[in-house]
Amino acid sequence: MDWITIISIVIAPALAFLLWCIWGFIKYKRNEGQAKKIVYQCISKGMSLEKAVSLTFSNLNESHKLGLSLNTINKVANNISELTSKMDLDNAIEIYATFLHRYLFEMDSLKTSVGVSDAQVLYAIESMEFNERNGYFVLKPDHGEKDDPKYPR
Repeated sequence: MDWITIISIVIAPALAFLLWCIWGFIKYKRNEGQAKKIVYQCISKGMSLEKAVSLTFSNLNESHKLGLSLNTINKVANNISELTSKMDLDNAIEIYATFLHRYLFEMDSLKTSVGVSDAQVLYAIESMEFNERNGYFVLKPDHGEKDDPKYPR
């Protein structure tokens, strides 16, 4: 084999993987932006952050047939709104959008093939941990374990 063939065999899959990662990130940012936009629209109509998150999360629950209870929806809304005691409104909305992606969505598709339970969502919202940088908070990254024993079944 000549060098060009060897290089193309190595570079083509690496380039395809890089493009796949970039596409996934673009889809994630688009979904995150849409989630934030909906919450901001509700707030601009005079709703509190808790009511806005409750409404948008409830709509998401209904439209995607997640089957989450009203108690779970209210707990998520309450915990997100309580974040404003240590961060600004924009940061709390950013955390909510990240929470949706991390615990309900995976690469633009719902985790319904695995199933999302009330216990999992409640555990996730109650055990959120943050990294802080100059007064701005982000959710600590997960390590990607699919069968993480810390999540209730």
